Parts: sequence; structure tokens; C-alpha cells
Amino acid sequence: MAPRMAASVFWCAFFCLIFFINPVFCFGFRSSFTREELINIRETTPVDFFPTFLDSSVGLLDILVRGALTVALAVKRRRRGKRAGALARLRRRALRTPLPGIFLSNVRSLPNKLDELQLLVQKNRDFSSSSVLCFTETWLCGSIPNSALELAGFQLFRADRDTELSGKTKVGGICFYANSGWCKDVTVILQHCSPDLETFIINCRPFYSPREFTSIILVGVYIPPQANVQEAQRALADQILCVERTNPDSVVIVLGDFNKGDLSHELPKYRQFVNCPTREGNTLDHCYTTISGAYHAVPRAALGHSDHVMVHLIPCTSSHQSVKLLKFADDTTLIGLISDGDESAYRWETDRLVTWCRQNNLELNALKTVEMIVDFRKSPAPPTPITLCDSPVATVEHFRFLGTTITQDLKWELNISSLIKKAQQRMYFLRQLKKFNLPRTMMVNFYTSIIESILTSSITIWYAAATERDNNRLQRIIHSAEKVIGCNLPSLQDLYASRTLRRAGKIVADSSHPGHKLFETLPSGRRLRSFRTKTSRHKNSFFPSAISLINKAREPHCC
Repeated sequence: MAPRMAASVFWCAFFCLIFFINPVFCFGFRSSFTREELINIRETTPVDFFPTFLDSSVGLLDILVRGALTVALAVKRRRRGKRAGALARLRRRALRTPLPGIFLSNVRSLPNKLDELQLLVQKNRDFSSSSVLCFTETWLCGSIPNSALELAGFQLFRADRDTELSGKTKVGGICFYANSGWCKDVTVILQHCSPDLETFIINCRPFYSPREFTSIILVGVYIPPQANVQEAQRALADQILCVERTNPDSVVIVLGDFNKGDLSHELPKYRQFVNCPTREGNTLDHCYTTISGAYHAVPRAALGHSDHVMVHLIPCTSSHQSVKLLKFADDTTLIGLISDGDESAYRWETDRLVTWCRQNNLELNALKTVEMIVDFRKSPAPPTPITLCDSPVATVEHFRFLGTTITQDLKWELNISSLIKKAQQRMYFLRQLKKFNLPRTMMVNFYTSIIESILTSSITIWYAAATERDNNRLQRIIHSAEKVIGCNLPSLQDLYASRTLRRAGKIVADSSHPGHKLFETLPSGRRLRSFRTKTSRHKNSFFPSAISLINKAREPHCC
């Protein structure tokens, strides 16, 4: 070991000496070239500039490839676990976040930074997948067309400074870039310009948004440094209150360059989320909304020579990947995956939900709150009851979620019985239409919209796991409808297959869907990789069944 150590030290010292001596001796032999010589360097380079290898059977490309493979094998890759954090969760969800991901900056002239913005859209994944870009002090005027400001994948909405209303001829202006993959239905609500305040308000209806929000209203703000701050804040508060009265079911996000202003003085319910300095140690760019804990602000590099940093507003979601929060109108469902008996993440999210409701003046009804535990272990430990507002939460064996009855053992007899009862009640109206001799086409339309819609409610979830007895009970209703109408109707199996293939096709086409990566194509390109399932319960769930149907549909049919 000692000789090897001495040899290693000797060669390290030798190479360091060579690297030190080489620049010293080469310093006096520097070469300079003119612009014309550099342009014509290819033409003036001699043909025999590169060395000739003695072994003609070994090419330069072979040497480079072998060297690269040797280096690749020598370098040992370090395995890393799954990354966490708000930014990692945002990248996984892409444009399907409850609130839009936003980049905010005071650009101080937008046209001369367009090349940098286009480069960010092409190379920076966080920037290109952002839902909204908001820029203040764009310095735009009517002589600059929208075509000169286009960014790939974004729609431009601009509000240039009005020189007559503002009394100023330079600076000012607000613009929004809305990601076309996030929202295409954007309307301008208000454009205001005065010596003390510039506002630009747009209404966005994104493709994906929480059900409690009908739309998302973005309010761009610029308050000049010499403005009357009190007057500007008063005018801005009046505009926001007017927008809230007109759109009571929309969420309002106010952002821009406030300089010395602070909206929370006029509207205390709005919270400010930019807590990092944006210009020389001062926080001049703000973001406000009424939702507690909505955003996490991260400073980014400034655009060009702008004296304001760019702020990345990352929407906050559940802090733990094992816990999901689902909201529908006034109902909230919290789903937790408990591994190795560790319930800390699940209970922390429950406490966080209670705190959030208390801060937003929402009252949780503990008497209507239930907990269902799905546990297939042979000897499960008794669960610790959850206390909500000093009241214990009742544990149930089944509950109704968005019209579908889910049981503790994940069986579907109760749900199918409920569907059959509803369908039989509607069969009465179909028989009444038969008595009035309505045309067959109208009766088929009635059956499709009133009865078939009941039979196929959440069919992609429960059909593959349903028993043969339950499927026969549902099929008998279809046979009864066929006798009443007098024509053939799609069978339950055909309805399940068509709806599953349609739903799976939408997931495959949507790269931002959480289940998109589960549809993995084999190297042949014809079939999808099937799941390895250990239980029939997993095999009959949606994703394995959908992959099986897709592979079956792609098989060649022999005549």
C-alpha cells in the first residue's frame, strides 16, 4: 500500500508541475487574429493539420467512443430517492394545479428582453410550464404590434400606459402571458390608468380548476414611486371589491409592483405571499389573495438589466405525497396512505385543514364527518380515533362519495343495488312513453340520457370488480328496456369497454395527468406494458383493466 501511495503522490505532483509550467512558457507566445482571419480560418487551415494514425483500422470515432464508454463505466452513478418539495410537486402536476403557477417581474422595457424570454421558454421547464407570466413597466406603445412580442405556447394580453390619462409619456404598462395549455378562455374585465395607479384585470377559465372556483381573476398592478399611495390603494380596493361583487364564485389574485403600497391596509382579508427582497433589499413586488398558504415565493435571476428580481410564485399543495385533499362544493375528503403504522402525516394534514377552516371563517360539522379505514391485513391494530373540534369522528364501514358508495372491503354490491333501484324507477317513465306511441328514436334518446347514464355512473371503477350476479342484475334492466323500445341496445360490457378506452385515451394524451406514466409502451410500439398484480382486487382496478382492454383492441383480428 505504501509504494502505491508514494507513486500516486509523485504523479500528482508531476502533473501539477506540468500544468503550472505550461501556461508560464506559453504566455509569451500568444497569438492574435483579426475578424477576417477568424471567418476564413476553415479555408486557410492546411489539409494535413490533423495527425495520421499508424493503425488505419482504428478510426478516430472508435477511439472517442471507446474512451467515452470507459469513462462512463468508471464513473459510479449515485442513486437518488424521490425528490420532494413544492417545486417538485409543481413539476409533476404541470398545469393541473389548483392555483396557477406565476412568474412576476418588473422588466423595465419588455421588447429588449424578448430574446431572453424566448430562450427561457425553450430551455427552462419551470418557465415554460408556468400558467401565467405577469410583467410590469413593459414600456410598450401602440407602434409595437403583438406579433413582435409573441412567446411560443402563450397568449399575450397587454395594457399600455395611456399618456393622456397618466400625464406621463414614458415607462409604465402591464401585460399578462397566459399559457395556452392552462387556459384559452381569457377575457379582459378592466383596464385603468391614472397618475397614481395602473391596473389591468383579466378573467381566466382554465381547463382544470377546483370545483369551488368558477374562474380565476388576475389583477395586475403598478403604483409609480411618486404616486399618492393612499389614493392609489383606495382606488385599487374599490376596483377589487367591485370585481368580487360581480364574480362572487371566482378567486382573485392581485400581483404587481406596489413600491410603497400595501393592499392589506385597505383589504385586511388579503394576504401577501412575497417575503423575499425584490429590489435592493426591499420587497416592492407583491402577490395577494384571500386563500391562506396559497403560494410560496422563490426569487429568480432578473431579466436583462432590470433592477427587480423575477419572483416565481409556486402554488402550495399537500405537504405529504401520501395524503391527498379532495374538495367538491362544501364537501372535503382527506385521503391518507398509512405505511408501517405511521399516521403522523395524515393527522398533521387533518390538523392543518381544521386550522385553515378556522382562519377562513369556515365551520366544520363534526357530527357529519366520518372516517373509513381500508385495511386488508390479517390482524389489523385498532385505529386511534380522530378528534375534530373536541368531538370524536365516527368510524363507518361505507360512505357515499360523489354519488358512488364505497365500502370498507372495496366491494360494490351496495353501489350496484343503489344504481339498480334508480334505474328501475326511471323505467316507469319509459313505459309511459311507450303508451303514448312516441317514435323509437325519441325513446332511445330518453333511455340513453336518463337510464343508461345511471347504469354507467362510475362504471370504469366498479365494473371489472363486480360479481357476475350483480352484472346480470344490471343487464336485465337493459333487456327490459330493449323489450319496451323494440330495438337492440348496447350491452353493459360494451358500455364499460367504450368508456374505459375513452377515459384511458384522455389520460394517455394528457402528459400532466398523474396516471399518464402508468401507460408505458413496449419497445415494439404496439402494446402497453401490463401491470404485475398480486391480488385480483388490484387486477380488476381501473389501470390494469384499461391496459388490458387497450392491448386487446390493438391485437390484429383474423378474418
